[in-house]
Amino acid sequence: MRALTMKGVLLAISVIFTFSGCCEYKVIQRFSLANGVSVEILRETEWEHSPILFYTVRESGSVRVPRTFFDTAGDEELQMIDSDKGVVGFVLTSAPSDVVILFDQTTGESWPQTLGEESTEAALSRGERMLLVLQAAFPRREFVLKN
Repeated sequence: MRALTMKGVLLAISVIFTFSGCCEYKVIQRFSLANGVSVEILRETEWEHSPILFYTVRESGSVRVPRTFFDTAGDEELQMIDSDKGVVGFVLTSAPSDVVILFDQTTGESWPQTLGEESTEAALSRGERMLLVLQAAFPRREFVLKN
């Protein structure tokens, strides 16, 4: 009888975790770009200490860049910086030099996303290349990749 009760408790706990909203995401910011493209900033709906943030890029409702973690926790507001050369960057409002996301509208590339079996170094190189485009558009500002 006791084993049956313990199995019931474990089953109840697993059902609670399954339906509790764990690993669900809420869009906390949305930036509209040209041609129906948008960058969405997502936050996990359940967290213990600080919410983890992700981004995704959509084009006319379809996912162009899948949900990608970026190293910023909390409810930090982001600001979009547009280079007018296809590259947009997203910086922290509290630290406007810290670029946390880059997206190239012409190629569909993004940073800090890694592609398939791509190394971290290759992704960083792509981020640095895109950052140069952003930096050229704003020569009086100094940007750094933060991730």
